[in-house]
Amino acid sequence: RQQCTRLEETNHSFEETECQIRRVMACDPELPAAHFLRFLNCLRHSERVGALDALHQYFDYAMIKARKDATTHDKKKVHDVAQYASILLAALHHAFGDESLSLKATEEAVRVSQESRDPASVAYALGWLYCNEMKLNAQDLLERCASRASEGHLRPLVAGANSALARHLLGTETSSATSAWTRLANATTDPPPSSTTNSLDRPTHTADVTSSDEAMELLSRQILVGAGIWQAFGLNALSGLSSLANMNVHDKHLSPHETTLAVRNLARVSLYGSVPEAFQLVEHDFSTASSCRYATALRLLMNLQESQKQSDNIYSTALVLHEWAVRRGDLEHAEFLTKLLHSYLHPRMPNYKAAYVETMLQHVLLLSRQEQWDRAKELAKKLCATCQEEGCGLRVQHAILLIQLALCQLESSSQNFIGALPPLFECLTMCETCAMDSVHATALSILAQVHLRMENTKQAIAVLKATLPSLHQHSHVWFVGEAYLTLAKCHLQQAKKENAKDAKKELARMLQSAVDSLNKSAHSFRECDDAARLREVYYLQAHTFNSLPDMKEQRNEASKRFVKVSRHLEKGRFSWQRGRLSDTSYLEQLASRSPVDS
Repeated sequence: RQQCTRLEETNHSFEETECQIRRVMACDPELPAAHFLRFLNCLRHSERVGALDALHQYFDYAMIKARKDATTHDKKKVHDVAQYASILLAALHHAFGDESLSLKATEEAVRVSQESRDPASVAYALGWLYCNEMKLNAQDLLERCASRASEGHLRPLVAGANSALARHLLGTETSSATSAWTRLANATTDPPPSSTTNSLDRPTHTADVTSSDEAMELLSRQILVGAGIWQAFGLNALSGLSSLANMNVHDKHLSPHETTLAVRNLARVSLYGSVPEAFQLVEHDFSTASSCRYATALRLLMNLQESQKQSDNIYSTALVLHEWAVRRGDLEHAEFLTKLLHSYLHPRMPNYKAAYVETMLQHVLLLSRQEQWDRAKELAKKLCATCQEEGCGLRVQHAILLIQLALCQLESSSQNFIGALPPLFECLTMCETCAMDSVHATALSILAQVHLRMENTKQAIAVLKATLPSLHQHSHVWFVGEAYLTLAKCHLQQAKKENAKDAKKELARMLQSAVDSLNKSAHSFRECDDAARLREVYYLQAHTFNSLPDMKEQRNEASKRFVKVSRHLEKGRFSWQRGRLSDTSYLEQLASRSPVDS
């Protein structure tokens, strides 16, 4: 039995573990622990037939041993073995995607557990019932699961049920940040004794845990869910810091899937707002890195992949490279990466719906850059319908899709802007209802473009100046550049009116304000390597510098940059070499590429 326990804690291959199990069973072929270890080994490596056979053998020998060991004070062992059989069988079927069989086994587990009146087995059975019927009375099931687990002193299950409940509350229309955080706090603390006690400021304790490692695992998963809550409300910097703290403090207690989620979140957050100084805790020399955010995200993925020994991180890498390729104008490379991302989608993929929407959103970006506006708008509308079907669980993605749909409407026609209003108003309403302030600011910055086209420049400038602080702090760097570009166009439109009035002093002030906004816009677009937007910025800069005295040198420099970027975009692609995304040297070569305007 001790040998089996040691084997379970190791991370050998399927064949190595199987050889060790056979050696143990040669000494005691009826040892239940050996058969259970074989079940876990087969389950870990997706060996369905072997896992099912090992599970049945485990319960056969466990029942025999329980009957032999039973005494007048210990007859409960036989019932313990029987009531957990259905729970493990439900877990097995769920792991292999057999939802109907898993549901039947779960219902049997609930019936047996309630008959035995064992709080622990009832809690586990309710947990699996939630996994199989997530949309049916999910909150009630999770609350009952947490209550029963608390009665049975099962702290890991209490933590898991409350964490799942926090995630579930984020997907309900009536949820709030306080309700989600309160449930997450219950994962490692007991509820306050009265309603007057502060529900969030509670000491963390780890009662009813079997070891310090188990306590650290509970804390690491709590922080992981906390990162998701920050993200759900658009607070990307705090989400990234939570993931970073998890990677640096609890890295040994995260599962491979949890590590992948943390790494992917860090790469995503590096494209939003100001990159926190705390990111320097990641051991990497960024002194040689380019100013491009995508290069920073790619190097971050490479470094964490190496330090955490992550081998299956290709999907996250492809997401970063695809968006970068679209921004740069590497359309051939982007089409190749689109096919790669689609090939990674499968129903058993963790967070499949979110990954599907994210992948299709990348496709919308590519179609928009290729000016296939009808296809882009049609796909965006289908994705919005998918998000609505999933409820509030994908509300952030839904809001971003609505913003992208509005952008497609605005860019597909320079005259018609009415089509952009319905998705923008829907997005703004959703953000106000769900308290997504950063996404709300992004939608307002796009609404300013509508005001500009209506020649309501004062209203557009007021909206942009109100939203820019939030955009700088939380939004994607591309939207920061887009906001400054819109602001510059507003100043140029005002300057055109002042020029007609022959007010030279006011005209110079307007033109200088446009220059300042264009410089800031160019800085943001250089950070995301957007060739098409940089070309537009350099064009406006050249015209504006030409209207100002003593700006001929700046005008010539802007003109040269405009011509260079235009030539690259006329080719339809930038030069790139094919390679494997698992090859670190190839990724380093991509991360070290020169900016599009150099």
